[in-house]
Formats: sequence, structure tokens, C-alpha cells
Amino acid sequence: MSWEDAVAELSAPGQPFELEEVELERGSVRAFRRAPATLRQLVDNASQFGDATFSVFEKERVSYDEAIGIAGQLRSGLAREFGLESGDRVAIAMRNLPEWLQAFMAIVGSPWIAVPINGWWTTDEIDYALRDSGARVVIADEARADRIAAGAHRDLPVVVARPTRELRDGEIDFDRLISSGRAPRTLSLASPRPDDIASILYTSGTMGRPKGAICTHRNVSNAIMGFHMSGAIGALRSGAGGTTTQPAMLVAVPLFHVTGCHTIFLTSLLSGRKLVVMERWDADDAIRLIEEERISAFTGVPTMVWDMLRSEELAHRDTSSLRVIGNGGAPASAELSRRVEANFEGRPGHGYGMTETSGAGAQVNGDDHLAQLGSPGRPPLVLEIEAFDESHRLLPRGESGELRMRGAVVTPGYWGNEEATKDAFVDGWFRSGDVGHLDDEGFLYIDGRSKDMVLRGGENVYCVEVERAMQELEAVLEVVVYGLPDDRLGEIVGATVYARDAGLGADAIAQSLEGRIARFKIPQRVRIVGEPLPRLASGKFDKRAVARDHAAEDR
Repeated sequence: MSWEDAVAELSAPGQPFELEEVELERGSVRAFRRAPATLRQLVDNASQFGDATFSVFEKERVSYDEAIGIAGQLRSGLAREFGLESGDRVAIAMRNLPEWLQAFMAIVGSPWIAVPINGWWTTDEIDYALRDSGARVVIADEARADRIAAGAHRDLPVVVARPTRELRDGEIDFDRLISSGRAPRTLSLASPRPDDIASILYTSGTMGRPKGAICTHRNVSNAIMGFHMSGAIGALRSGAGGTTTQPAMLVAVPLFHVTGCHTIFLTSLLSGRKLVVMERWDADDAIRLIEEERISAFTGVPTMVWDMLRSEELAHRDTSSLRVIGNGGAPASAELSRRVEANFEGRPGHGYGMTETSGAGAQVNGDDHLAQLGSPGRPPLVLEIEAFDESHRLLPRGESGELRMRGAVVTPGYWGNEEATKDAFVDGWFRSGDVGHLDDEGFLYIDGRSKDMVLRGGENVYCVEVERAMQELEAVLEVVVYGLPDDRLGEIVGATVYARDAGLGADAIAQSLEGRIARFKIPQRVRIVGEPLPRLASGKFDKRAVARDHAAEDR
């Protein structure tokens, strides 16, 4: 069956992915008629999976009934303990843990707003997000709670998951809060509405500070329906029948990322997938879990897929249950896809998405992916993507320009940042900052980026943020930051520094940046020069020339 025929069948009137027109602030868009109206409805509907396993973490197993029950108790406990009102923000700051999943379900099942915090951030970066979002409460693991206690928001109430030390003043044990939520309810919490804000997801800021992308309940529910439809299209085209075995997903991508939260976690609630949670990435452990838990799907950044291919465990474990090996968040080489096809029974896939589109963008799997290497796939039905030139003229298929997006999954804007929101939209279209084109079959191709950004293993690193941090170092006179190609991570952060001291070393610079910016942002390769950096006629640094010289030296 062709892709077009499968789409037509699945989206026909009365079918699961039927479309409707919805009027939003920026105009009329297509949306899935049968998408959950809110994430509260999504969670409530997941109760149909009852005693099926919801999450696995080390030796702990939690059923759907248990997880949804814990989320409800946590919701009641938060309301009782902190008197939260509609629109209040509740932050989550922790590594991948079952409590992350439960906390998110509790928050979005209420009229509150979830604020996932990047678990790799420093105290200063966490402080910024808490201040910017105006969070009333934080749900954190012990390590993140310690960072919060060291910062400007040390007096903010913190719910601590799995504490191993004595709790500080203002901290409360996660399990104790759940217990308080079991008491008879006298509180009445309103249910969220489709266009209420479900979450604020922070994305690296072009001016050195993160921006909080708003995701409404409608945005997220349409995005996850799009991911679900992609799987349904693949099954219909391959003729694969149903199975009595519970599908299982390995959760190795951080849940604070839109991929981990939306593409993996929330989409699983539609199909009753088992979520096997890894606290931190380890390729050998991942392969063991694939065998032991009969994992059927894995989505990670290309780095993770390469790590599994290079693991000695791969030859000794049964990975035959794995049907889909997807990657995204960074460009994937054709060689990686070929290696996946040769070493796994499962098929390779690729994807592209943005925080501002609730993770939606494009997806491709199996034969289509191998036939269109270099493309992350076709956009979902609820997202339009087109290329525009600098005069805002829509370009014909095949011509490259700035990619702009419109649809039910696109953010209304940035939290508390009207200027950034205004800059991000032109005539109702969101400006992605990526340069690309679509071919005649609707496959998307990314040709470059208009933003000054490094895409390091799925993490966005804006060069200006790193440059500003490095300029604060006394020995640094001038600095330019850029991306350098890397087989494993796609790109790494590189820098050229004109230093006051010609003997300054890269290690000293890296050490000086510890605690100022997250570790993944610290340049891995630093080139020290003893003269001013080249500039363009405009007075700006000639960043391309500097990066080219550094790459040439590395070769």
C-alpha cells in the first residue's frame, strides 16, 4: 500500500485519524478530531490498560492503575499542601525516574502548568528557569534539590523524590505527599481546557538565556496523535497484524526533552506501551534491557545508536523483539542507518521536530527511510511546513529556504516574552531557523541552519551563550564559538580564543567554565591564538573562516 493510500484510509471520516478545521488565534488549522481534548483525558483514557505494566525501573514495576492512582494522589497532595490555583506553575527537576512520569501526569491532569527543567543545568541555569516561569513548587530528585538549595530559590518548596539524606526546611518527601493525597478529598480541582497551557518547555535562547516555549493541551495531544498515526501507517503498509504482546519502549532520552516527554512518554499512553526507564545512558545496559524486557521500540539520538552498535553486548544478546530503531535530535548519517539495517532485525527510522512544535516535524521508517536517506520524513497531517525566501515569498517544491511551520501543534509563543514571540512568527507561520526544502513527494530535507547554533548529540547549544560565558574569563580577549563535525555526536562545540596569555590552555578554560554553563555547552576543542580574530567589513567576526581554519587544523 502506498503512503498516500494508507493516509487516506486512516484519516477518512469516522476513522481514528479523521481531521477537522479548528480556529486558533493565528487562523484556521487542521487538527485530529479524535485527539484527546486535554492531557487529563489522555491520562484518564489510559486507565483502560489496568494492570498492564506502565513503567519498569531497575527492579520496580508499576502498573497503569498504580501509576494513574499515584498521579491522582500527588495531585491532591500538592493542592492540599501548597494551595495551588489554576495557572500555577509546578517545575520538575530530576533525572529519568518513575516519579518524573507520575509528577507530569499529576500536573497536566490539573489546571496547573508543568515546567520540566533540564537535569544537566547548573544552579544558575535552574534559577533562571524558576524565576522566569514563576514556579510555585518544584518536584526534584536529591541532586537537583541540592542545586536549588545552593541558589537564589532556596526558599522555594521542593518535593524530593527518593531522598537518602535528612530533608531541609521547606523540603517534603514525595512519598509523604502521596500519602497525604489519600485522605478524603474536600478540594475540587477544575479540569484543564484544550487551549490552556499544559507545559512550558525551555529551549536554548539565541540571546544567551533559554526561552520558555508554551505547549497547550491541544498542541500536545495533536502531536502525539501524529506520532501514533506514523506507527499506524507503517503497520498498514507492511500488513503487520495485531499482537497479544504488550509493546515496550526503552526510555533512554531525557524526559525533560520534548522527544522524551511527548514522542516517547505521552504517545505511549495511547497504546498502553510499557516504559522501561533508564536513569542514565549506558549502551551495554540498554542492550541487556532490550533482551530482558522484550523492547519493541527504541528512539534515541544518533550517539546512542552508535554506542549500541559498538557495544560488545550486541553479539551476545537477543534483540529480535526490537522492531523500530529510531533516532533524531541530530543529523543521522546514511552509514548509521545502513549499520542498523545490517545489525538489527528491527528497521531504522529518523525524525525531526522542535520544542516549539511539541516535538512534531517529520518522521520516516523502514523502506521509505532507506530509499530517502538524508530526509527525516514527511510532516504529520496537522503540521504544514513550507520554505520561504528572505522576502517572505513562498518557494516552490525543491527550492531551499527558511522552513516555516503552521498547525495545531505549533506553540502560541514564548512564556512572558512578547518580543521573542513576535520575532518568531510571520503572517501566522512559525520561523524554525532551519533552512531546507521539500521534494515533490513531500519529504523534508534540512539543508542548514540560519541560527547560530550547535546541535550536539540532540542538545541545542547557542553560540552566543557560550561566547558570553567565555568573555567573562579574564584571560579571554576575543572568542568565537561554532560547531565542529563529529562522527559520534554529529557536532561538538568548538572555540577559537584570542587570549591575553598565549600559554593559556584549553583545560584551564574548560575548568573556568565549570558551574557557569552546563557541561554539554563547554567547548570540547579550543584553539588558542595570539592575535585578534578576523572580522568582516561589518565589524562582526568572520565566524565561517575561523571555524574552517580550526576544522582544517584538526584534519
